[in-house]
Amino acid sequence: MVENLEGDFTVATPNNGVLYEILVPYCDNEGNVWPLEYHHAWDAYVRGFSIDNGQTILRSAKGYWQDEQKTHTERMIPVRLYCAPENMRHIATYTLGYYKQKAIMYYELSNKVTIITQESTNVGPQRAPSSVAKIHAETKQVLEELKAIPPVTIVQPTGSIVATSEITKALEELK
Repeated sequence: MVENLEGDFTVATPNNGVLYEILVPYCDNEGNVWPLEYHHAWDAYVRGFSIDNGQTILRSAKGYWQDEQKTHTERMIPVRLYCAPENMRHIATYTLGYYKQKAIMYYELSNKVTIITQESTNVGPQRAPSSVAKIHAETKQVLEELKAIPPVTIVQPTGSIVATSEITKALEELK
């Protein structure tokens, strides 16, 4: 479906797309970390079920869950996918077996997802607003003022020594 927005923008939005997040196990039930290649194989399979043939893999996080006997602590990898609901159910079922888990959790993040591309909007690269140019000019001025500081030696509490000439050199590299 294509929606027209104010101006010259057109936005393509698939009819049945939902943004989901699934928690993928970082290690097996005995605490052994899954090899990176094992995760890559899962990624490749799952990508085929997403609308845009992509996924966003976030940093791992520690999670807790409780069964009848004890509380379990494990690292999980949150993965975001944009797909049809029936595809997400298939991905979760596949993940359950692939990672040999007792349970897999996934949830809907949004059913209102919009993807805008340069091709769909006929908009090319844009210039930065004048406020960004002003900030850049002010930063350059501060760097010039820092260069004028005579070299001195600073001894940090850890005992390491930093000379202002080294600071000036580091600031130069930031330009």
